[in-house]
Amino acid sequence: MHNKAFFRRFGSLIILLVFIIITSIGIYFGSDYLFALENIEVAPDTLQVTVNEDKMPKNLLFFPAGKVREDILRDNPILASLQLKKKFPHTLVIIAKRREPIAIIRLESIVGLIDREGYIVGIDDGTAFLPRIALEPFPVAVGQHVIDQSVRAALTLIAALPQEYTVQQITRFDRLSIMGELGEINIIIPQDIDPDNFSSTLQTILSGFRIKGSMPTRIDLRFDKPIIQF
Repeated sequence: MHNKAFFRRFGSLIILLVFIIITSIGIYFGSDYLFALENIEVAPDTLQVTVNEDKMPKNLLFFPAGKVREDILRDNPILASLQLKKKFPHTLVIIAKRREPIAIIRLESIVGLIDREGYIVGIDDGTAFLPRIALEPFPVAVGQHVIDQSVRAALTLIAALPQEYTVQQITRFDRLSIMGELGEINIIIPQDIDPDNFSSTLQTILSGFRIKGSMPTRIDLRFDKPIIQF
């Protein structure tokens, strides 16, 4: 009697659970065939993206997009951003954006293009009209990251300037400082510059002199107070 009562009470529930489990297993393994990853497209098609297809998950329906995105960005350091879109039933679309260079830099064997974060994103072919970082040559290649303190300071200076000011060249001023040449204005900064405070300080100085209508020939920011020369 107790067994019959137990079956009446829980039998239908057990049957339902078994049905759900079997159905889920069928859907999972069936999706491996119905939504198998067979094609990978890259947009724009002129951009070369390295993808390890052997390690790529094969099921597009249960696709771990976040992890795959991180893996592709790690394998392609010249990419600034990446989006993954599923085009069912069998295609993955990779929408990538390349890092944009902000300066030309002399390396040991080549003249490279460097972005704001210090990645070498290409080789200069002589057609790029960008500021030139003319410091000591560095042993890095395309796709690698420059962590040298003086180069980081040079990139900070370039990024901090308003659009109406253009750096022509950044050179070594002394052992601990660099100098940016902006036509008739030279800006000297320490290579251990604080990027958070530097941008606002420099823009305040430049806008103040621009309002006055008299621009200095040298701005020295190596000390607690700026030293201005006319």
